[in-house]
Amino acid sequence: MSHVNDRGSRGSFTVEASLSLFLFTAAFLSLTLLVCVIRTESAVQYALDQTAKELAAYCYTAGRAGQLFGGFAGSGDDGVDPHSGGEAFLSAVEKLSSLSGGKGSETPEGFAGIMAEKLSGLGSGFSSISSAAEELYESFEPLAESPDGVLSALSGILAGGVIREAAGRAIAGPLCRLIMPGYLTDSGRNSLGEANARLEKWGIYGGLRGINFAFSSILKDGKSITLVAVYRLKLFDFGLFGGSIRVCQTASTAAWLPEPVIVDTGDSSPADSVWRLDNFARGKRIVADEKAKKPSMAVAGGAGIDLYDRSFPEYVSVVSVNIFNPTYSVFTPPPDDEETTTDCYSMNRKAILKEINENASKLKKSAGKLRPGDMIKMESGEELPAGGERTLLRLTVVVPEEGIRFSTLLESVGESCSGKYGIIVDYVFRDSAF
Repeated sequence: MSHVNDRGSRGSFTVEASLSLFLFTAAFLSLTLLVCVIRTESAVQYALDQTAKELAAYCYTAGRAGQLFGGFAGSGDDGVDPHSGGEAFLSAVEKLSSLSGGKGSETPEGFAGIMAEKLSGLGSGFSSISSAAEELYESFEPLAESPDGVLSALSGILAGGVIREAAGRAIAGPLCRLIMPGYLTDSGRNSLGEANARLEKWGIYGGLRGINFAFSSILKDGKSITLVAVYRLKLFDFGLFGGSIRVCQTASTAAWLPEPVIVDTGDSSPADSVWRLDNFARGKRIVADEKAKKPSMAVAGGAGIDLYDRSFPEYVSVVSVNIFNPTYSVFTPPPDDEETTTDCYSMNRKAILKEINENASKLKKSAGKLRPGDMIKMESGEELPAGGERTLLRLTVVVPEEGIRFSTLLESVGESCSGKYGIIVDYVFRDSAF
């Protein structure tokens, strides 16, 4: 009888050992997979960060070169017009190449001619910019050994101190591919082939050429470098699943500029959209505009509220949210030759709700600091007594005019915020974000 029990025990041990081995193997493979993904993402992130910093440093030299080409916009009649698409633009790039001893595109004149040709008639559409970027990259490749090409490219779009937003987006990708190999290998910048092979070995489909930099920009807001790398990474799961993941990495830094830069967005409208301003300037402008509509309710800065309607009473805070920013929506590029519309965007309700809730929380805290008997200083110089505990709280959220298409979602977000914080949320749709 004991002999039978012994055989049963041995069988039980075998099953348990098999399960333990399976679990151990699965854990080991998962850890190996995670290490491979982290290694690749870390290497790309480092290269992306260093590329952004290098471009930021080059902007200073390119900006100084732009001053040599006749000064910044508004400084005189001799400034270079980068939108002329002809001799002035060509001369600007040629001059920088000769100053730096350039070797670009075989000759400075050849490279300058290519730059002028590709950027002079550049449109603002996604497909137009992507196409120009690919064509420019073919011209940039011979410049890998020298920084002169980078300087020529940047000075070309900075000539006269005015940068075309579309041109800054078009050259961002080619410059990333030009500079990044130096930070992905030990062979310096002239190691495109080695960088491609290494990235493919790490699982990036297409290597360096497989990385999409189409959402990158140089001086889009007149002061910063933003690089975005999107690629598909193969999962080394030893053939178990054969899957891949989509990876998006970003790097951003302030550019070094000798003087402020004017950004030409290509919009012929005389009234500039507030959505073309950076976050701080946009918020300040929108609050000022709302106060100008109701000057008697405008509260002096520092109180944590923007408007005070004593008749209700009601405290109002004005904020702006560009719902078409990558933080709040996912952008899908339109087909070739088609314009960007709201159909290209899918809203991230969770992200929008988080932003609205944070602003609602700030308003509630600011209102809580105002006690009966306190005085609120108005911009008119008058001081009014603060409201009591029953003072209404209103959060006015300004979004782009195209956001009206998503009004149902925004109202849903507002209702969720109102239920949580007991405040009123309303929306103002103004100016185009496209």
